[in-house]
Amino acid sequence: GLRELSFLYEFPAKMFMDILDHILTENAKSKEEDEAVKIGKLKKMLFSEMAARIGRGLQYDDKIVFGLLLAKLSKPDTTICPAQSTEELIQQIAESFGADFPWQGRALSHLAEITDSGIGPTVPLLLCSAPGHDVSGRVEAMARELRKDLAAIAMGSAEGFDTAESLITTASKRGTWVMLKNVHLCVDWLRETLVKKIQSLGSSPHKDFRLFITSEIHPNLPTGLLRLSDKIVAQAPTGIQASLTRFLSSIAKDRFDSTVRNRLYLLLGWIHAVIQERLRFVPNGWSEAYEWTE
Repeated sequence: GLRELSFLYEFPAKMFMDILDHILTENAKSKEEDEAVKIGKLKKMLFSEMAARIGRGLQYDDKIVFGLLLAKLSKPDTTICPAQSTEELIQQIAESFGADFPWQGRALSHLAEITDSGIGPTVPLLLCSAPGHDVSGRVEAMARELRKDLAAIAMGSAEGFDTAESLITTASKRGTWVMLKNVHLCVDWLRETLVKKIQSLGSSPHKDFRLFITSEIHPNLPTGLLRLSDKIVAQAPTGIQASLTRFLSSIAKDRFDSTVRNRLYLLLGWIHAVIQERLRFVPNGWSEAYEWTE
């Protein structure tokens, strides 16, 4: 059903089995003996993990619809009332699951957690974004913070194809990280070479190997790659507060050690948020959607 909404929404059966396996493994640690309580806890974990993993691969409006559908499945007698605004719909999700329910998905703000335990060496992390919203800096910042060896290559020309294959082969043996940037510029290579390369890795890669792929949201991205990958759809957050929160969360905590620097971060975050919000009203005010990334 999700595939009918967008070409991006390819979620293989294995992904749902991984979610179930994760929940059962986590619940095995529980000391709870009452069966009814245990079933209730499992159900809550199932809906939360589904929202966290599937939600990060959906576009914003579809996340809300998916959250409402989960609410309806969770409590069949729940009435989804007509709403006058997006905020009212979000409030209905919160009323069904609680304010901490991850309906937006566990995404960029949990990038290190996803990289460590959410994906494996044979599952690439595909980060899709709107034009002008480049998220490769998030991966590079995470690699620096975790002191990981990351090799990044821009895939804008044919010269990069052989280099990319060589990097993947080497990194999969050494247990380092590789990032292929802007792969929407080489969809034929993705279809004919990269998908086969990933499939050929099998169960042999080093357990610490990770492959990151960044791309604009592009309808020609091959279905094979979408099915193999775990996806994060990165869109500019709606609202000044959400944009500020996301901007500040991308900065390492140990950099907030100076009052002067903190004020500069706040000013930069505020300017960034205002510009991102203004882009929603192009061409009113501005005639072009300027690329203004974090």
